[in-house]
Amino acid sequence: MVRVLALMLCVVVFFSLPALAEEFVSYVSPLAGFAIAFPEGWEVENPPESFDPTLMLSARSGEAWVWVTLEYRYYASFDAFRERVRSDILLYPGVQILGEGRAEVDDVPAYWYVYSFPEGGREMQGILYLFSRNEGFYRIICWTSQETFDAVFPTFRKIVRSFTTGMKQAPE
Repeated sequence: MVRVLALMLCVVVFFSLPALAEEFVSYVSPLAGFAIAFPEGWEVENPPESFDPTLMLSARSGEAWVWVTLEYRYYASFDAFRERVRSDILLYPGVQILGEGRAEVDDVPAYWYVYSFPEGGREMQGILYLFSRNEGFYRIICWTSQETFDAVFPTFRKIVRSFTTGMKQAPE
């Protein structure tokens, strides 16, 4: 009887795993030489139709957006870049920084800000990762509505962790 229950439990777990695992698809930016992965089914513009020369790739699914930007401006240091971005985002009306800290992206030190901002009568929330790689300064900007942020955050984190300049296949 115990063996039958254990076997049934294994079968249930086995068939549940594919439903829990999101399939990710890698995209390579031909302009900036990086790869990043998004869940299958996300709309990806690579390169995006934009007049902003620093925007290299954008993706969305429903209310969730991810932008990757690359700047080749000169900053004295990564800390100078981080402080400049912090002061720039606070220029927008209604933006609040909710948290900040250190991380790692593509095996280099990174910094992140969680922030909220009003958009079209709704409160939005995002996380912005900053890092420097190959003499460029990157931002990975992930945002969605404030009410769905916590549910989407694990997907945002997986997207950011997939970023690589090594041009190898981004991990799934």
